[in-house]
Amino acid sequence: MRQAVYFAPPPGSPWWEAGSSWLGRCAASGQLAVQPPIAALTREEQWSVTAAPRRYGWHATLKAPFRLAAACTLPDLQRALRQLGQNHPVFDLPPLQVVQLDGFLALVPGGANVRLQALADCCVRDLQALAAPLDAVTLARRCPPGTTDDVRARVMAWSYAHVFDHFRFHFTLCGPLTGMPPEKITALRHAAEEHFGDLPVLRAERLWRFEEPSPGGDFLLREGYLLRGSGHADPVA
Repeated sequence: MRQAVYFAPPPGSPWWEAGSSWLGRCAASGQLAVQPPIAALTREEQWSVTAAPRRYGWHATLKAPFRLAAACTLPDLQRALRQLGQNHPVFDLPPLQVVQLDGFLALVPGGANVRLQALADCCVRDLQALAAPLDAVTLARRCPPGTTDDVRARVMAWSYAHVFDHFRFHFTLCGPLTGMPPEKITALRHAAEEHFGDLPVLRAERLWRFEEPSPGGDFLLREGYLLRGSGHADPVA
């Protein structure tokens, strides 16, 4: 089983419901969700273009999926996450906006956030000792042909390229848009702006552990670890 440490809104919250509906699956329950209609896209097109992020569930990556090292156990990871949570305070994210990012649409903060960057950096650095080396398939996927030496070095050191100065906090809204007509991309973007536009400020209160129960399977939200100052019991499921 692969583990992942994600930023996610609490299940049942407006942000969680909106994101799960957009993707068409709730990673907390494992059940499919009704997607909001987009007039310019058929249901099949909408389902297809959201397939890639749907498997991972509604989230923003802090520590990309990894297998536990041979000498580590799930309780080791849980203890590390509990400690990480207590080392970082609760904070609000800047307003999120829809952008096109490397050929797909994503929700990203409208400004920098020092606390978010610090949290992401610590998740990468503090949890790396618990991660097994990447298998050949994952390494090939994260370092495809043409990968620069700089990117390969980050992947070899931290199992992922988008870390530290290269971290890009984002909620993925769709898969690659290659071949989609521009007018449909525009419609998809406008639909996302409308779908997420009236939600309240998104607060970071927990780290969430997601799990891939079997290779290639859908990720499931397993448990949350509260950040310092949340005022609740820790951890929560």
